[in-house]
Formats: sequence, C-alpha cells, structure tokens
Amino acid sequence: MWKLRPIKPARVRKPGNRHQPARAHLRGWVFPKQPYFACAPGLHRHRTPARTPVQDSRSSRQSGHFYFFLRVPFLVCGSISVLIQATEREVREDYMPLTHTKDLFAKALKGKYALGAFNVNNMELLQAIVEACEEEKAPVMLQISKGARQYANPVYLKKLIEAAVSLSNIPIAIHLDHGDSFDLCKECIDEGFTSVMIDGSHEPFEKNVEVCRKVVEYAHKHNCVVEGELGQLVGAQHDDGEEGGGYSKGGVYTHPDEAVQFVKQTGVDSLAVAIGNSHGAYKFKGHQRLDLDRLKAIKKALMDAGLGDYPLVLHGASSVPKELVSEINKFGGKMGEDTAGVPEADIEVARRTGCTKVNIDTDLRLAMTAGIRKVLAENPKEFDPRKYLAPARTRVKELVRHKVRNVLCCAGHAFD
Repeated sequence: MWKLRPIKPARVRKPGNRHQPARAHLRGWVFPKQPYFACAPGLHRHRTPARTPVQDSRSSRQSGHFYFFLRVPFLVCGSISVLIQATEREVREDYMPLTHTKDLFAKALKGKYALGAFNVNNMELLQAIVEACEEEKAPVMLQISKGARQYANPVYLKKLIEAAVSLSNIPIAIHLDHGDSFDLCKECIDEGFTSVMIDGSHEPFEKNVEVCRKVVEYAHKHNCVVEGELGQLVGAQHDDGEEGGGYSKGGVYTHPDEAVQFVKQTGVDSLAVAIGNSHGAYKFKGHQRLDLDRLKAIKKALMDAGLGDYPLVLHGASSVPKELVSEINKFGGKMGEDTAGVPEADIEVARRTGCTKVNIDTDLRLAMTAGIRKVLAENPKEFDPRKYLAPARTRVKELVRHKVRNVLCCAGHAFD
C-alpha cells in the first residue's frame, strides 16, 4: 500500500460494453484512452530530479519517492493544464517522503539523541504526534501494532499517515511494532513499511534466531530494515536470584554475550533489549529501575565483537507521569496508586549509552484519557466528540513535545 507501482495502460472495454475503465494503481481521473502522466515527485531537502512513471517499482521505492499520476484523455486537452495545476497546488514542494530507519539511526548515534517511536491508533493521536514533531523539527517513527491494524483497519491507517506525510516536511518512518509472525511482517513489508519488528522473544533462542533470519532475508531484499528482540518484557518481574546484578542466561533480561550471537546470526539492523523495562502503566514495584549497567555491558559487548556503534531499542519506555494518573483518578478513573513508569533520567542515560529508538505508547494513552475525562466530568451534558477529542489531542501534543525536546533530545535534528 505504501509503494506506488508503475501504472499500466488502461484497458479498453469491447464495443457494446458499458463505459467503465479499469482501475489504476492510484485512484484518480481514469479514462480508457492513452494516459497522460502528471508526475509530482516527493522532494528531499536536497531536491532530486523527477523520476518517470515507467521506472520499475523497486527503484522508485529505493529512492523513497511517491508519485501522483493524473490520467486524462488527449481528447480533452483544454482541461489538462487546469487539472495539472490543481494537482501541483495540492502537493507541497517541501514534501518529505517516508524515511528508512537505518538513515535515522545513523544520525541519532552520531548526534547522541534518540528517536521517538510513538504508537498510532487513530486520527487524533497521529495529528498530535506529527504536529508536535513538525513544530519541534524532530524526526519521528510512527509505530503500528498488530492490534492497531485490527482496530483501525490497515487501509484507514495508511490513508491517515499519507495525509500526515503530505502535510509535513520532517523525516517520518513507518514501523511495525511487535510483529509476531513472518506472515505479518511480510504483509507490512509488501505494503511499503520502512521498518518492521519481528518479536520472537517468547521463543527459545534458536527459534527466535530462525524466524528473525527469515524476516531479515525477505526484508533486506525489499529495502526494509528489521528490529529484533532478545529477552522478555514481563511487567514488574525481575530475574530471580541475581544478587549483585549478575547475568543469568535463564532470566528474562538480555545477556550481553547472547546479544552478540543473536545479532551476528540474524543480521537484524537493531535490537530491542530487556533491562527491566516493561509494557503498561505498572512497570515496577517499590523503587526498582532500569538495569543501566546491563545496558552498558550489552553495548560494550557488541562494540568489542566488531559490530560498531550498534543501535539498541528501548521498549516500554513510558514514564507514566503521576500528574496524568492523578487527573484520571480525579475525574472518575481508578488506576490506583501503584502505577510506575521508567524515570526520565534513566531514559536520558539509555539515550547517551546508545538506545537510538525509544518506544512510547502508554503515556499517549494516559494523556488522551486524562483530557477526555476532564471535559466530560466538567461538562456532563457534552456529547459532541469534537469537544472532548480536541482537548485530548492537545494534551497528547504537549506530551510529545516534552518528550522530543527534553527527554529524547531529538528536537531540531529533522534536517541533520
């Protein structure tokens, strides 16, 4: 869905059939005549020459360009210029196409900042994320999970993100979050995702390597990068019996030596590690925090093995702000007092250590829920979704701006 294939000539129906032209790959004005192509290429910051529609899909995809084709018959030449001008007005000249995460990671490692990977489920979340990053001039990764695809339908998500990309000029990557099978990863790769994650962390090491290698082989043939995961993220549970911070191959944490073997055997482009992080709003019990010493050991092991400044990924990195939880509870929520997230100070250390991608989802949900609950509690007669979704979107936008500016420090790096 995300790539545009070369448009084939429209099929002409036999005489006597109803006038119904064949569909083009990209919907527009379609007639059963020889097509005229109006090609408006997406432009990088350094402008690149327009590519012709006859070039194959693979080279078009590798260049990262999107093309908008307008098919009109030669019989209405007088209308061609008007239609082309209308199309050109709709396509921004500073339009930035989708970006591959490998490029973004390299710049993040060099600049010692991290990319915010924010999960997208609906229009309001997408608008808040992209608008905040656009205003802060921050590159961004939009994550789509299997659950989001089931909830919103991949076609709706695709069209929403197409709109966001067309209205923005910052680098945007589209990433599959926690793909649980080769088939799902292949589906997203074929749709044109610039990055996918294959999560085989629940499998034994050998099986994890096997499925990751299979995804990597297919993805790299289609100019897509792959994230793997080693270790398990399991709520507040930590390794049992690891006194003094020792490493246990049988535990749920990522072991440095296994990380080296995993990367070498699979060829994944980035690795999500388990260092005490977890999903959800109840990450820790007591005063437990991320095992940053383990993270440093993993980074050093990869460096010593000749893998260079290898990009690591931090999942479950929401900080679960107490003020958001308090506001939710104030206006009717019952989240309790045992919510806990990753301290932002830990995320800053992880960023400086080499975590170039930081996943944030729970915090977005908390911000949106707090905004909605506040409006409905203060205005119980309100029933217009726009009246409570708009303030909720603003809360998410404020949160994202804080993250990219003060925690991830990627603000201002969109055009590095």
